[in-house]
Amino acid sequence: MKSIQEFISNWFLTVIVAIIIIAGVILNNNIEHFQTIDFSSFDTSKIIGLIGSLFFVSLLVERFLEIFVQDPKAKQKVQLQRNVRALAPLGDIEQLHETEAQLEQIKSERRKTIRVVGFAVGIVIALFGFRVLSNLLVEPIVDPIQNRFVNIMDMVLTAGLISGGSGGIHNLINVLERFMMGGGGDNSGNLDIPPISR
Repeated sequence: MKSIQEFISNWFLTVIVAIIIIAGVILNNNIEHFQTIDFSSFDTSKIIGLIGSLFFVSLLVERFLEIFVQDPKAKQKVQLQRNVRALAPLGDIEQLHETEAQLEQIKSERRKTIRVVGFAVGIVIALFGFRVLSNLLVEPIVDPIQNRFVNIMDMVLTAGLISGGSGGIHNLINVLERFMMGGGGDNSGNLDIPPISR
């Protein structure tokens, strides 16, 4: 199991590095034609709706992963949890810490597997049209190469947010609520964020 996870991690890292190199070469030859991406004058109601839909999709993906991605070490994890509860009253600190470490390692491996599969599911969802950045652009991107790269980055960002789970989206909602309650927006309901220049 560990060798498979290492293979997936190494393969994933290799693909990321290759994409960055290829993107760098293409961008170096075409970046002077790219327009400035304008994210100014965010409509807060639109952002809240987008984050709400993202939260809902993340919940659906989490339930999907819980049902269809089986945990091969589920029985071992349950047994270790029982051992932890049994060792706690006995005062065997060394054995307790060792058992807790084994349990945490199994949980960590499970989280990594879920993130990888969740990212793959998020990419598929983004390919079908559910994306984050595209809904926030003020003006359409004219240059086809820039538009293609923005779409790719949009899919990766959306997949990353979805694979992070609903907990991460909920934290984002809390940040937005604190921003709004702190008076970060103007009276028109817009968030004045300067455009990102190239």
